[in-house]
Amino acid sequence: MRPKQAESLTQRVNALEKVAKKLHLNEAAHYWQSTGRLLWRSFLAGIARGFGIFLGFSILAALITLVLTTALRDNWPKIAAWLDTMLENLQKRL
Repeated sequence: MRPKQAESLTQRVNALEKVAKKLHLNEAAHYWQSTGRLLWRSFLAGIARGFGIFLGFSILAALITLVLTTALRDNWPKIAAWLDTMLENLQKRL
């Protein structure tokens, strides 16, 4: 190997080492090797996701209920009159 190539390779290895230190790859490798820790964190992450989905759906359902309740309360006489007309038409045909 030529001296220039060796120096270039050394610089690249040093740059990769700095990046690895910044990314805490040593800690990540230790984390992935510990099966118990990995399972525990995955379990907690699953619980957090499930709770988030539950909370989001609950808020969405409450908003939809609120909008529908308001819409039906304001338009109930119109809806009742329409249903009354439909029932009268059905009774006439029978």
